[in-house]
Amino acid sequence: MFKKIPRLLILLLSIVTLTIFLPSKTHASLFISGESFETFTDGWGITYFPLDPIMEKLGGVKSSPSDSMTFQYIISHDTEKDILIFDKDTNQIKVNGNLIEPKYYKDNNQIYVPFVVLELMNTLETVDSGLIDTFIVIPPKYHYTDIAVYNLGTDEYTLPNNIYETSSSEDALKHITYDYTGSVCVPSGQKLPLVIFLHGSYLRNSLSTYYDLGFSDNMKALANEGFVSLGLNLTPVYSLETLESDRTALYEAQKALFRKILKKHLQALINSVNNDSNPYAFEMKDKIDFNNIILVGHSRGGQNLFLGYEILKEMGLNVKGTISIAPANYWPPFTNYPDIPASIILPQLDGDVHTLDGRQIFDTMRLQERNSDLHLIYLYNANHNNFNSLIFKLDNSFIDEEGNVLKEPMPDNEQRTFASKYIIDFSKACIKNGSLSPLLYNQDGILYNQKVLISFYKGNSTSLFEATSDSDFKNLYGNFEKIIASNDKQKHTAGNLRLPGLSNYYPLALLKFRTIDDKLGLNLLNTNNFKPFDTLCFEIMQDSTDSLNKNINQMLDITLVDHNGVSFTISTPPNTYALQYQPGEMARIPLRDQDVETIYSNLTPLSTLMIPLSDFSNTLDFSNISRIEISPSESVGQGSFVLQSIYLSSINSSSNSDKIIFPNNSDLKTRNLTKIIVYICIICILCLLLFIFYRKKSKSPRK
Repeated sequence: MFKKIPRLLILLLSIVTLTIFLPSKTHASLFISGESFETFTDGWGITYFPLDPIMEKLGGVKSSPSDSMTFQYIISHDTEKDILIFDKDTNQIKVNGNLIEPKYYKDNNQIYVPFVVLELMNTLETVDSGLIDTFIVIPPKYHYTDIAVYNLGTDEYTLPNNIYETSSSEDALKHITYDYTGSVCVPSGQKLPLVIFLHGSYLRNSLSTYYDLGFSDNMKALANEGFVSLGLNLTPVYSLETLESDRTALYEAQKALFRKILKKHLQALINSVNNDSNPYAFEMKDKIDFNNIILVGHSRGGQNLFLGYEILKEMGLNVKGTISIAPANYWPPFTNYPDIPASIILPQLDGDVHTLDGRQIFDTMRLQERNSDLHLIYLYNANHNNFNSLIFKLDNSFIDEEGNVLKEPMPDNEQRTFASKYIIDFSKACIKNGSLSPLLYNQDGILYNQKVLISFYKGNSTSLFEATSDSDFKNLYGNFEKIIASNDKQKHTAGNLRLPGLSNYYPLALLKFRTIDDKLGLNLLNTNNFKPFDTLCFEIMQDSTDSLNKNINQMLDITLVDHNGVSFTISTPPNTYALQYQPGEMARIPLRDQDVETIYSNLTPLSTLMIPLSDFSNTLDFSNISRIEISPSESVGQGSFVLQSIYLSSINSSSNSDKIIFPNNSDLKTRNLTKIIVYICIICILCLLLFIFYRKKSKSPRK
């Protein structure tokens, strides 16, 4: 047996050697003008790119004489020219007459060429992206709707006391040096609206990363709709750290550096539009209308865009709206959000900001006095990272302790397509009139081919009940109790609910209807004139963790009673999205920083149940409604619900073009049936006409 040990060791050593030194492909990306091409790095660290598609993108002209054992690509630009010759026999490559050492190879009818070829060419430039396995090539010429990278130069930031850069020890650096890098996408035209992208905090190789290129899909889609877009590098802001005992100093240092970087990028853009100077690859004279700006931020960028709003306002620039995508409340929450149209996108499978902090932002904004619309989208099967194509870390919020996948994310390209469509429509709505009513889902609960839940607060709505108000609770009667959802287990009284945006104190009303006679009533003491409004809104959900709901979608009866005692009741349609069941089970799930908790495996988000007042009888005196009652629908008979607020809105009052259609399954079926009948009638009439024409033709005398 002992004689076999040396042989086993030799075999093991051979396997390890082969594993290390045999070529093994690892995926990487190469960016040209905003388009991403897949590359491979072999076991010797040599990166290869697919030749033909990249040469086509760079404008290369291919020639291959039939009697020659070579083929070549020629790229010309102004006074520069590159000639690439490829030997079909030896697989060797010459770049402008110089033979290079790595050879090309073929795989599945595709030719792969070492990246060094691009580095040796005269007509283009390669740029360090600051990211692992990501390469940037600046082509000979940019075209409108291409995405161009830029560098405004190098700067230095002096670190305050107790602040250090994360890749060094606390006392190693007193200064950090970084480049003002970013990307810009410009369509043809003048006085165009501007969308600014702010990325979040991710892994990096340097302080001059191009994470803004992760929004290339969005930027190119915006360019096709006539928007200029700008992405800038914020990595230096996210690189600062301090002792846990001095977080205030850290936040102030980060905000100061954020202000410095943002103002530098904006001033350069303003100068280029005024034709003072132009560091970009496009003609920028009079390109941008700085009165129409939209801010879009992802992750930490989704929170710091509110500071960005203040900075732009100081510079005399007009921000028309903000979109926070999977935002993280990293800095202390803002207390005074801008009163402009705002939207928040919460991905269901967010494994980074697993608490879905955007709900806290939404609630804070909603409770302020607002004249502008507020929109929150809960996007099913979306995760945190796939909004930015350059983040490769996987989310894991819906994997249990044993590694079982409880929820599969949607394809990353679908997630970015959703974001692009929404950003475009949101931006257009903000520039048009600021109304976000047209951005509500259709009758199937679908928005841009994806399942969503929506919370919508129309500007100038009037509150009837708020769970944050103790005095409002005094106006309630019937089957309810006040509960507190909290991340402090000592304060938590909300059972197994897994709510987005959970904080230390999140008051709610729990409605438990065990029989058809149970109900919740709200006495209206002050605001009882419903005439100026068209919609009664409930921020509500069913408690999917309660067996009382029997794991099915729920229905409610809503009753209005006027001061004369006249009442009218309507039932919510079956499968109303705000009352749907969120399937799940109790499971042990590792959350951020590998904490493992036993929680409900699915989130139970609040959303807005919108009831058109036109559904109620006109026999009611809408100028003086005294009471609202909620009870279980007769078809269900019981149920458990969680209520946050009740308010009056004028959702359909903006203009005829902004009118929305509320979900109503029976109406939808009726409309579809009507369409089918109309189509059948048209087909029958056409067939009859053809038959008559044929009969006349057949009876006509022949010449």
